[in-house]
Amino acid sequence: MQLSEITGAAFSIVFGRLLRRAVAAVAFLLFALVALYYLTTAGLVALETSYGILYARLIVGAVYAVAAAFPLVVLVVNRPKSSIVAPTSDDQISPRNLQITMLVEAVMLGYMLANKARREH
Repeated sequence: MQLSEITGAAFSIVFGRLLRRAVAAVAFLLFALVALYYLTTAGLVALETSYGILYARLIVGAVYAVAAAFPLVVLVVNRPKSSIVAPTSDDQISPRNLQITMLVEAVMLGYMLANKARREH
């Protein structure tokens, strides 16, 4: 067995498994959407008899709004924390940081002046 055959077999195993999972996920989503449609329709019919068509649709809309807000809240709460650490007052005053800041400002000023001189010609 050659190396190309081994890599081809490994490639087909990995991507075959990935393809099967993708097909299963799409099928799950499709059936979940169909179930959601039928459950919504049944809920609307049940609510219409008790509250009327306007309030039934408002209730269903509110339920979907809360359901849509829940994942948003989870994403906001679980967002990655900023990795940038705010410098303390001691870090801001240190001579090393002052030198680096002045160097960066000088480079930026030189770049800006070079671009300005190029635009004028």
